[in-house]
Amino acid sequence: MSQTGYIKGMKRARFNFQLKQWLVDLLFAFVGQNDLHYMGL
Repeated sequence: MSQTGYIKGMKRARFNFQLKQWLVDLLFAFVGQNDLHYMGL
């Protein structure tokens, strides 16, 4: 595997990881708001 291909792969993996983290944060924020709503707050 070439060095540039390796670097591109690492950047893509990091981007995918950040995207997943963002989606998880968004999901928890959404669920958290719903939980507060259902508790009557």
